[in-house]
Amino acid sequence: MFGNLINQYKIHIFIFFGLGYLILGTGLHGDDYVEIMKMHDFSNFQFFYPSPYIHEHYILGLPAHYLLFWAYKFIGYENLIIYDLIKVLVHGICIFLIFKFLTNYFETDRALAGSILFILFPLHDATTYWYMALVYIIPAALLSFSCHHLLNNSWLKSFLYGLLGASFFYTSPPFVFGLGMIFVFQRDYKKFLFFISPGILYVCYYFYIKIYFSFAEKRIGDSIDLASFLKNFVAQILSSVESYLGPSFFLKIFYAAGSLEFISIIILGIIFAYLLKTKKTLSTVSKLPKSLILSLFCVVFFSFVIFSITGYYNHSPFNLGNRTLIYTSFITSILIISFLPSKKRSLVFLSVFFLLPVFGLSDYWKDWNSNQKLIITSIDQSAALADLPPESLVFVTDNLYHKLGAFDHIEFFSMSWNTRTIFNKFRSQGSQFIGLTSYLKIIDNKVIDQKLSESYQLKKNLFLYESMTDKLIQISPSELRNLMLDKKPAFRHWIQSLRGTKVEDIITKLSPRLAYIFK
Repeated sequence: MFGNLINQYKIHIFIFFGLGYLILGTGLHGDDYVEIMKMHDFSNFQFFYPSPYIHEHYILGLPAHYLLFWAYKFIGYENLIIYDLIKVLVHGICIFLIFKFLTNYFETDRALAGSILFILFPLHDATTYWYMALVYIIPAALLSFSCHHLLNNSWLKSFLYGLLGASFFYTSPPFVFGLGMIFVFQRDYKKFLFFISPGILYVCYYFYIKIYFSFAEKRIGDSIDLASFLKNFVAQILSSVESYLGPSFFLKIFYAAGSLEFISIIILGIIFAYLLKTKKTLSTVSKLPKSLILSLFCVVFFSFVIFSITGYYNHSPFNLGNRTLIYTSFITSILIISFLPSKKRSLVFLSVFFLLPVFGLSDYWKDWNSNQKLIITSIDQSAALADLPPESLVFVTDNLYHKLGAFDHIEFFSMSWNTRTIFNKFRSQGSQFIGLTSYLKIIDNKVIDQKLSESYQLKKNLFLYESMTDKLIQISPSELRNLMLDKKPAFRHWIQSLRGTKVEDIITKLSPRLAYIFK
């Protein structure tokens, strides 16, 4: 009996073991630390009581708050493996939900390949390894599953999953209204209106919060002019196309594969040997699922609309912001499995093309997590910082980012809120900690962060903290100015190599927020 169960669920067991290998040991990153510190100060009542005054923007995604972010409150910094286990569980469930949805259009093998390809697509690795970014894949999976049920006339299940998916977080609207277009293209307008109804409810709720609790909603400005919207929209299109078809795609794949460790190479060797030996081929696609393909283009379109309204997140495979590429990854994955020939070599090609960067990125995130824990431990135990004079202004060097090849990929001390959190125990006497980035400038006795629009008053006690060596060095204002002038800009995108050309002018005109990358 046990053997039969294993045979029946062999593929599911294999997927969970694979996800375990990829994700376990990747840990916490970025805003995770900030939110743990915030929620540590909440009482149990405050955590569970849904109030914009307490939770601010989390009030815009209460399901995410209760079903996902509880870990920040009740686990904290300890037992990091629990966060990884949650990531494994979430990814496994999401693959299954997307798979069920895709079986409406493809044979089992292509549906499974499409779901794995979408969830683990290497361009948006932040959604795989960054706990907070799970809020991008969960609505996609829930709403796809809702659509699956409605396609099969299970109205109640569709509504329940749709309501949960639509309200999960503010990342959901492109999936709601994009996937809903399936029914428009099928000319089933009753199902269309039914499917998008949870999304309409959520949008109404979102703007209710914006109007009456504006401090909780900070992404949409009070006024939106058409010219800015159109410029942002063009920037969205260009940056997305470049991410998937331009140099960024190939650079990301190359550097990701170059991060492979020995054990991963052995595992991949076994997988590829099996694929070469097997006689299996992919099933044929007898008819292109036009309604699905068109609706997923609509998902991308609606994501562009939202980001054009907010002015946030032009696309790039590098940095934690690559989570927004998930909308385009959906249609990209479906196009790949729709047009991939059924021959055996296609299966081998897909596996090599996909698995090399996926395993490489897993090793990359694990390596950084190990280093990150050592850095944090060293800071917590620092004798130099323990003797820091009150009211000091400390500039942190090194570990601003973790590099992926030539690129500064994962933000660390470059994020002011993250830096404040890591050094929090040394801030009790009014000291401030700032990552020494190239975006800092001294104006009128203030340190201005041109990227984050933050300012810090210059203080009597100025220090440089070398996070690699745990050294604290007192410096003068003139020395600080020289350090800022000598600081090389972070390399976040290959387009920065075109600094001083017409390309820079075009980019900054389309998206003024990106001016900082050329400074």
